[in-house]
Amino acid sequence: MNNSYKCPKCNNYLSYNESSKLLKCENCNIEYKIQNNNIKNCYICGDCNAKVISSKNMDKCIYCNSSNITLDNTNFNSYNIIPYEIDEKRAKTILKKFYNCRIFKPSKFNLNNLTKIYMPYDLCSYKISGKLNYSCNKITRFRTGGNRYNKIDSYMLKREAKIDISDCLIYKSSNIDENLVNRIGPYDTNKIKQVDSNYLDEYIIELENKNTNDEINTNFSKEVEKSIKGYKDIKLIDMESKIDFISKTSVLIPVYISNINYKGKKYIIAINGENGNISGYVPISKCKIFLLWIIIFVLVFIITFLFSYFKVIK
Repeated sequence: MNNSYKCPKCNNYLSYNESSKLLKCENCNIEYKIQNNNIKNCYICGDCNAKVISSKNMDKCIYCNSSNITLDNTNFNSYNIIPYEIDEKRAKTILKKFYNCRIFKPSKFNLNNLTKIYMPYDLCSYKISGKLNYSCNKITRFRTGGNRYNKIDSYMLKREAKIDISDCLIYKSSNIDENLVNRIGPYDTNKIKQVDSNYLDEYIIELENKNTNDEINTNFSKEVEKSIKGYKDIKLIDMESKIDFISKTSVLIPVYISNINYKGKKYIIAINGENGNISGYVPISKCKIFLLWIIIFVLVFIITFLFSYFKVIK
């Protein structure tokens, strides 16, 4: 069998075994499955545990830049996606504008890498009901004999609730801060279409590592907690819930990410691949803050000196 498949590790051509129906790299002694006429390689980061599918060779993790990655292969046939509408050139322009607006960014902090990645979501409509138990405190402040006191009373609160949710996108990965991902929304779910894995060969696809039901329960408890007023230190103790799905569809969402490690800390900026919304974290330079304070101090000193000088003259 003639083929142009290359080994993701050493880039040598793979040979095909008719009996096993597998491709093999004689150099690395690794076998691969053929899936939809394309090899689907799964890269696993040993440091942050990220798992992504990529048809391109990867020598480092796209999230933490670690080179501690291992190669596996996985089944991947068809999926529902929201296609990219922002091309890479425009995404780089959006990133550059976002970066240049941060006047206190470190001089040596450069975001020059941009990666296309489809991120895993579930589009759900569901009904959830449950019983929840919370612990909380109520603080009463009073005075006695000129002294101030705080009285803390602890309580156990029981709540029962029902919530109906329609067309909710639930993020199913922990590799990027969920708050960051939510800030680049929304996405137009009317643009969802089904494609096979061949369409996605030029992209990186993140594999899910979170359970949808757990995420729904977490969101449910947070919503119920908002109804508790007048108490402090509210904590969920336990809950019993029932989830009835009306519809549930796995969807890949288009995102660009720019990622860099700066002084041992990871910084990620995410761009919505459909509408261009951007959000992320950029470090602040202490030197620039210090310089700003010096400038302000000098200006205040000069203004005060001139004010005093002209006041004496008068």
